[in-house]
Amino acid sequence: MKRIVRLLAVLAVCVMMVRPQAVAAAATGSVSASVSASSVTIGKTVTLTVRYKCSAGIGGATSYITYNSSYLKLSSYSAGNNFNPANGKLLTEPTSDTSVSYTFRFTAIRTGSAAIKVQTNEFIDYNDGNDVGGYSGTISKTVTITEKPVTPTTTTQSSDSSLASLTVQGYDIGFSSDVRAYKLYVAHGVGSLDITAKPSSSKATVAPIKSDLTEGWNKVSVTCTAENKTTTEYVIDVYVEQTPTIWYQCQGVKLGVVKNLDGVTVDDTFTLTPLTIGAETVTTYVRGSYQLLYVCDESFNKSFYLYDRQADVLIEPYQPITISGVSYGITAVDYQALAAQLSPETFQRQKVTIGDQQLDGWGYADAAMSDFKVVYLRDAQGVPTLYRYDMAQATLQRYAEPAKAPYNNLEAVLLAAAIAGLATTVLAIAVMSRRRAKG
Repeated sequence: MKRIVRLLAVLAVCVMMVRPQAVAAAATGSVSASVSASSVTIGKTVTLTVRYKCSAGIGGATSYITYNSSYLKLSSYSAGNNFNPANGKLLTEPTSDTSVSYTFRFTAIRTGSAAIKVQTNEFIDYNDGNDVGGYSGTISKTVTITEKPVTPTTTTQSSDSSLASLTVQGYDIGFSSDVRAYKLYVAHGVGSLDITAKPSSSKATVAPIKSDLTEGWNKVSVTCTAENKTTTEYVIDVYVEQTPTIWYQCQGVKLGVVKNLDGVTVDDTFTLTPLTIGAETVTTYVRGSYQLLYVCDESFNKSFYLYDRQADVLIEPYQPITISGVSYGITAVDYQALAAQLSPETFQRQKVTIGDQQLDGWGYADAAMSDFKVVYLRDAQGVPTLYRYDMAQATLQRYAEPAKAPYNNLEAVLLAAAIAGLATTVLAIAVMSRRRAKG
């Protein structure tokens, strides 16, 4: 029996030696690697994708992932426990799937050029366990890392160039932020102003303010600049009182014609009329016989004075007074010149109060006429006139000198008798004188 078994075994070996054997062909596959971007900025990530393909299924693979850690930092991967980040070893488990892929995410940490390599040492066919042929054993990808771009600032700069306040020490200019022009009048001799300006926006600035002044008009500019360089100019036109160049003497006081009449007001029945005095043109205020000049003393105290154009002299201060709605002018009283009209036997010099003004005048010597006064005023046209004022009724009438009353009949008879008697006496004396002369 044993002999038979041996013979069968030998026969089987001979058959196998005679029968030709089929040679298994190696399966083909591929290993590929790609990066999501060839260039990134610091802080951004780039993804490496490693893919294995084999039509017969993937029996397993062993690869190593290497990269320059000075430029790239591995932040995540999809291989799970099949990947060892310490040495970069990637193991692919057997699967009938014809394609398997893994991803690796790297963060750029430094500018420069960084290489990522995939080195595959083993790739096995799933069906027969043989090595897969035709794949790339080494794959290298290069990533360029650049600086993170600077994002332009998009914040809008303030355009507010207005002022919140503008003050001039010692003066009130009536400031309002939306008003750009002001006028200010200052006394003679003021050489500068203390001006303070505050911008509405904390990001705006105010340029240095120059406020040196000379006589006459001066322009003081205050400029506010916004953050975006927009500017707004505020202007203060400052008038410094000018020294008069035309001077007069009146009642022992030196008076000069005021040059600037801004804001000067007088009864609107006066007409402003230009007048040439010497080489200068001045403004006079004219109504009827009135001709006024606005003048100041050497301390720049100002007032209106009556002016005589023909004589080129100032006459007296213009002192208006209103009585019963009619305008008059108080004028100086020459008592001596008016004595013929107002005799001392009938009138007494005294101060007369009308309203809140006191003026020179007369009162009657007769106590029964104590309510009546006589005053000397210029009428509405400037003509000096005597008036009688009723203190009780506050009324004014032109003064008329009373006419001398004619003698009555009795007075005439008595006067005639007296004259006749005087004539008889004179005749008797003359006759007696002649008789004595003859004797």
